[in-house]
Amino acid sequence: NGGWSFTVGEGAGYVPVEVIRVGSTATPASVRVTTADWSSAKSGVDFIAVDVTLNFAPGETSKTFTVPIKDNTSASVDKYFTVQIKSPAGGATLGAVCTIRVLREIAARLQGLAA
Repeated sequence: NGGWSFTVGEGAGYVPVEVIRVGSTATPASVRVTTADWSSAKSGVDFIAVDVTLNFAPGETSKTFTVPIKDNTSASVDKYFTVQIKSPAGGATLGAVCTIRVLREIAARLQGLAA
């Protein structure tokens, strides 16, 4: 998808996602962040849906939010869902979509940290 990709073990409990603001930070800005089912991961079964607005103060360049991951007994396959950034305000523009891969293993591995 050309965006950022995270990998997390199902037993990790959550995955932190950092949203980076680039360009001018002279004024406040905000974006809406939502999760969406993609591939085999389903909200409520494999992860808890997130729908939040991140508000950046002047000079602020990053915000981190978490997506809760559910440790379930479904088939032993990796699953994927997306994090989408929408509704920019205050001069913000949008970057790439983030894909999260939930591994069927205990140890969490996070690959890359940016959105």
